[in-house]
Amino acid sequence: MMVAERGANALVALFFLLIFGGSNFKVSRKFLLTRFLTSCQIPIKEISVSGASQMLAMAASNEALRYVSYPTQVLGKSCKMVPVFLMGILIGGKKYGWSMYLQVSKTALRFVRIM
Repeated sequence: MMVAERGANALVALFFLLIFGGSNFKVSRKFLLTRFLTSCQIPIKEISVSGASQMLAMAASNEALRYVSYPTQVLGKSCKMVPVFLMGILIGGKKYGWSMYLQVSKTALRFVRIM
């Protein structure tokens, strides 16, 4: 189901790229799909790797959450921002203001308290 949805999204995006063009769109509408992908200025390989990893991560998280109760699923999905926030700080070197730290911690604590 998820693969079909992603495939449909990709086809719609390709359709609109062919009709309206995109950034640095250098291909006329009459070229075939393979010609479009090789002539385009969009970094297809990098975007494909990112998209594939996102699809696999979503599939893995959905599969893992099948084996836990619904309240635990809600808690896990709601607190997903905490590790993303922490990895952005530790790995990405991002800087956040104190209000952002407060918002993330308040949101996570609310869900823990509710459950």
